[in-house]
Amino acid sequence: MDGANVTFSQEERELLNDAGLILTKNRIIGKITGMLGETANRFREMAAVLAGAANGERILAASPKVSKGESYEGLPWAMLDYPRCFTVTDVFAIRSFFWWGHHVSITLHLAGSFIPAFGKSIEAYFSDPALREGWYINVGQDAWQHHFRQDNYMPLGSSGLVVPEGEGLLKLAKKIPLAEWNGNATFFTENYAALLKMLGCRLMHPDDGKAL
Repeated sequence: MDGANVTFSQEERELLNDAGLILTKNRIIGKITGMLGETANRFREMAAVLAGAANGERILAASPKVSKGESYEGLPWAMLDYPRCFTVTDVFAIRSFFWWGHHVSITLHLAGSFIPAFGKSIEAYFSDPALREGWYINVGQDAWQHHFRQDNYMPLGSSGLVVPEGEGLLKLAKKIPLAEWNGNATFFTENYAALLKMLGCRLMHPDDGKAL
């Protein structure tokens, strides 16, 4: 018995014969994971200020991790996690994420005991309306989704932020469309610094040693 036949459209046939398409995609992903690897070194330097925070040693115990995949909602992705403290009940992570065809984003992911530990500092940070610009808060039920549709994230807007009491889930994120991203690490490092300030850390200016 003959196997099932596969029929390709004209567009599919053209892509099927275009090896350069996949090779170019692989080069792009390679450049992005390389950039994330270099960014991880900068993040380690910046995150050293967390050593003095509650559970700082626990938060910084794991090394940075760069991952990549082929199919988040059918499209390639790459990400950097640091810090990355994941347990059954508690999460403290900052995730830098690239999603093909969509955006790059950076997310603070807190769960369990880390929410009461940092909640008041986060609320105080966002009491300044100017600092809310571009930030989103998670409203979805799945903690591992990265899209910004309305069932997952909503803009902070003008209402500020009240961190829920107890040990639930809190995710705060910022994104930039790939059409506006220049391919370097600036988006990640600038917003990483903002997240550290949000958590109550005093950052030092790299040139003069003064607190930012």
